[in-house]
Formats: sequence, structure tokens, C-alpha cells
Amino acid sequence: MENRLKGLRKNLQEKELKNIRFSCRLKQSVFDELETNHLSEEELLPIVLHLLKSKKTGFELTNLFRSRGIDNFEKQNGSIYTFLHRWEQKGLISSTWTSEKKYYALTKKGTKILQSQEHKTSSKCLAFNELFEG
Repeated sequence: MENRLKGLRKNLQEKELKNIRFSCRLKQSVFDELETNHLSEEELLPIVLHLLKSKKTGFELTNLFRSRGIDNFEKQNGSIYTFLHRWEQKGLISSTWTSEKKYYALTKKGTKILQSQEHKTSSKCLAFNELFEG
């Protein structure tokens, strides 16, 4: 974290902002915001759909998010289940119970949306490649 801010700190000290003072609370809120990797629901959708190509529990999904530095579900225990339930209601994912665990997986509708988003992403990559190489 400190390495990312060294250039900013030096720039702030040398430039026009050198006379501005920030309260400790404001500084802390800026640091907290920089440290979080909070994605919107729209940004999470393709990630979740991709991860649910094979069945997973909510706990497994939370661990996969954590390992990727995504902290949307860290502050409130169980919030991932509200999120999954909402997408289940929309028909993008389905759930099944085993003896002790609830597993989530893609539906046909979720698979189509995932394929559509992957196609859009690859089209954007091709457009950028043509722009930079052309």
C-alpha cells in the first residue's frame, strides 16, 4: 500500500496541494477506499457465472473471491447468499441441496449470458488490437 502512495505523496508535497491539510479521518477513508476491491453487481455477474460452470457452494465462492482480492462479501457474513438468491430468482443460476450443503450452478439462461459476455469481451479485445496494430 505504501509503495503505491509514495509517488502520490511526493507529488502532493511538491505541487499546488502542499498547503492543504487533511484530517486523520479523511486520510483514513482515502486509505480504506484504496485498499478495497469492491466490484459492482454488474462486474461480479460474469465472474460468478464463470465460476459456476461447475457446481460450488456459497462458501467455496466466497473463498474464490477472497483469493482473487474481491472483498464484496467480507464485511457482512452471509451476504453472498442474498446475492446468489437474487440471481437464482432471475433464472441465471440454480441451486440443489445435498445432505448438508447447497450447491449453485449455471442454468441454460446463465450459460447464454456468460457466452454473450465472453463474446463481447473478445470483440472488444479484437477492436483494441486492430486500433493499436492497424
